[in-house]
Amino acid sequence: MARPRWSSVSSRTGSPGRNRRAGGDSGGTGPGGSTGGRGRGDTGPVDPFPVTDLESYLGGHWRIDRVIVDAAGAPAGGFTGHAAITPEGDGVLRYRERGTLRLGTHTGEASRTLRYEVTGPGRADVRFEHGGFFHAVDLREGRWRTEHPCAADLYRVAYRVLGPGQWSQEWTVSGPAKDHTIRSAFHRLAGHPGRLRPGGDR
Repeated sequence: MARPRWSSVSSRTGSPGRNRRAGGDSGGTGPGGSTGGRGRGDTGPVDPFPVTDLESYLGGHWRIDRVIVDAAGAPAGGFTGHAAITPEGDGVLRYRERGTLRLGTHTGEASRTLRYEVTGPGRADVRFEHGGFFHAVDLREGRWRTEHPCAADLYRVAYRVLGPGQWSQEWTVSGPAKDHTIRSAFHRLAGHPGRLRPGGDR
């Protein structure tokens, strides 16, 4: 299986200066110039938790538990860490994650930064750190599906909001040399309760 490109990694155990980048982000050349696919409301058995104030809901600190599985569903790796989502003004949220990535025999420190630019109630454009467009998200129904093409690869994502302190992402990656799924669970850390009440109200 080709190496999943999810969290950008500065490995302290790998080759010096070698970086691995996530989600197809090539650090300014490639996916930053591609356009994300159309999104639509997701369907599924879990009751959605509507979010109308994205800044209030996402803002704070979250624990991340991430698993990577291959096409057959066998474990291929994982990531544990935390994300800090902080407002920068003008409806912009900066997402910073840091933790430990395990991929095959590799274990190393990993991090990534994204920008959520709020475009309306419960909606945002997600951009890479270098400014390139990643995908749009709309959580007014508490769930969302969209995709991001990257050269010959296609990244499909499903968001689910499970409550005031829990949400998830599931990325399905396909391409000539890629066929794996990345599942991330986010749980709000104690001491950072957020300001959102059920139904999306403050």
